[in-house]
Amino acid sequence: MDSFIVAALVLCSLTATACGDKGASKARSCSDIRHFYTGKGFAVNGIPQSEISGEHLRICPQGYTCCTSDMEDSLAVLSRGEMEGLLKDAGRSLQVSLGGQYKAFDGEFLNQ
Repeated sequence: MDSFIVAALVLCSLTATACGDKGASKARSCSDIRHFYTGKGFAVNGIPQSEISGEHLRICPQGYTCCTSDMEDSLAVLSRGEMEGLLKDAGRSLQVSLGGQYKAFDGEFLNQ
């Protein structure tokens, strides 16, 4: 399973109504997940009004949930982009740090 998809859907599992409770007998409202999902810049259409069966999902629990396959895919793409951006930023910081250490070492070496 793609680690970026897992990272994206951790957000889904942390939201109380996003991935549901397998033991829930009543369908709950999906208003919280609708708010979360639109806050990430996605359109509200396609988000269920109340929990649905999640047996078709790959990552979220397969009980009653507000997540759909399309939502899983969209969050996976978002997560991949965010993760790549963070890794690039961390790589640049590391490169700057190592470059500074190299110059300091090189300067000391030349002085001796």
